[in-house]
Formats: sequence, structure tokens, C-alpha cells
Amino acid sequence: MRTKHMNMKISGFKSNLTRLVRPNALQTAMSAFFVALMLLSPFSEASAEVSLIIDDAGQMTGATGVTVGTTIFDVSFLDGSCLDRFSGCDDPGNFTFTTLEDASLAAAALEATVFLDGKKGNFDSIPSKVQGCTSPITACSVITPYGFSADSPDEISAVSFVNAPKKMEVGPITGASDFVAPDRIKDKKTTPVISVWAVWSSTTSKP
Repeated sequence: MRTKHMNMKISGFKSNLTRLVRPNALQTAMSAFFVALMLLSPFSEASAEVSLIIDDAGQMTGATGVTVGTTIFDVSFLDGSCLDRFSGCDDPGNFTFTTLEDASLAAAALEATVFLDGKKGNFDSIPSKVQGCTSPITACSVITPYGFSADSPDEISAVSFVNAPKKMEVGPITGASDFVAPDRIKDKKTTPVISVWAVWSSTTSKP
């Protein structure tokens, strides 16, 4: 009986990973496209120096100096519900980015300039070293919201950067890779599974 209960828990756990760690061909192509677009845009000409914010436990809680388009942003990584993190989560004005393209560029900037392995920590290889990403063996979805679904006012439209650990050897999730892709969060009142919000704030515009 105990074995059956354990198998049910593992099955449910794996089902929650499906959208986070199995990019299809379209997701892979979109990720490459937005990273390339970011590198070919004014972003690459005069980007600010990115500084990681690390807490006493060695976890990354955010970053400053992240350039998206012509604007320099700070970003914090926070768990919880959209309702908690985005001023009620009831209007697109609650979000820093309000279009799919801009949110995609922001997510691509996280992949290219923030979630990297370096002297301060292996934040690309080990997603659990980021605040809000608690599992040491699974990918973590970093969500940048930009609006709401036309079908449901409670469903959030977003773009996620999915950061996968470089050694994944748990059954069907072996061989996962990082990607950027459109995402939908079904309920603004609940905390998304295996995910963290990217909460952005602009600091200055580049000339």
C-alpha cells in the first residue's frame, strides 16, 4: 500500500514537470530566435554590467543592470501567486512588459546574461541555487507575465525562461535543456508549480 502511494506521488511530480523540461521543436526555435534577436538589437551595443544579488545562503535573489531593448532593468525572483506579487494582478498595467515580444526579450536576457555559471555560483547548471526554485533535480520556470488570456481574466499570459539542470537523470526528464517559450498560468491566486516570478523594474533608458 505504501509503495502504491509513493508511485502515485512520483507520477504526479513528473506530470508537473512536463511543460517545464520538454521543449518541442517550436519552443527550441523560438528560444534561439529571441536570444539572437536580443543579441542583434541595441542590447548588444551598449549593455549595462549585470550584477547578481546573492543572499547569505548563496542563492541568487535577483540582478541589477539587465538590459532589455533600450532600457536597463533590475529583476527580483520571487515565489507566490500573481495576486501577491503584481499589485492585485488584475490589469496589464501591473506588469512591466505588456507584449509577447517584449516579455520574450526579457526572458531571453535572463538566459543570456543572468542565469550563468561563474565565480558567484552555478546558476545555470543548478536551478535550485535561485530563490524560489527549490528542487535540486528539476528545471525551474522563471515567469515574466505580460497580460491576460482573452478567454479567462484569471489566466495570465506570460513568457517563461526554463532553466534546466545540466545533469538530469530522473526517468523521462533526462536530457532537458534551457529554453524560452510562451506560457500560461491558469490561476492568479495560486503559486505556479516549480516556478518563480521575474519581477522587473526599470532603472534607466539608454541614449
